[in-house]
Amino acid sequence: LFLVSHTPELINQIKKYDPQIICFSALTGVHQSIYKLASLIKKEIKNVITLMGGPHATYSPEAIHEDGIDIICRGEGEYAVLELAEELEKNTDITNIQNLWVKKKNGEVVKNDMRPVANLNELPFPDRELYYKYDFLRDLPMKRFIASMGCPYQCTFCHEPVIHKMYKGKG
Repeated sequence: LFLVSHTPELINQIKKYDPQIICFSALTGVHQSIYKLASLIKKEIKNVITLMGGPHATYSPEAIHEDGIDIICRGEGEYAVLELAEELEKNTDITNIQNLWVKKKNGEVVKNDMRPVANLNELPFPDRELYYKYDFLRDLPMKRFIASMGCPYQCTFCHEPVIHKMYKGKG
């Protein structure tokens, strides 16, 4: 995990880690800076795959057409990204993974359907220790975290009603 704003020499840190895939979570509003960063990473690190998830990719899937983005994840990413990592490990086809839209080498985009909602009881608790390498987070006297997934409310100003429609009939 790298926090862009708190990782000096980010590209060198990424090169040192040598990942096969780099994932970004993006809200609308910061998505433009993610596009720029993904493009820079793709120029500096040739064979890395970039994936954008989060609300922006979910509600604005045309993000897949940006130069630095190879894959977008719409909706929940826990099992989609796990399946992607497993397929990459086996060096097999990654274009048929639910929740992912995958840009092929020829520019064609494979748009996969949404998978059913994950059973939260099957998922491990998030590894918040990943954040504690950053002093300003580790040393906070009070830790903040979200203890749920999604939201049961249907506020008209929020994105939740849209996600409820996307997952209708899927759990």
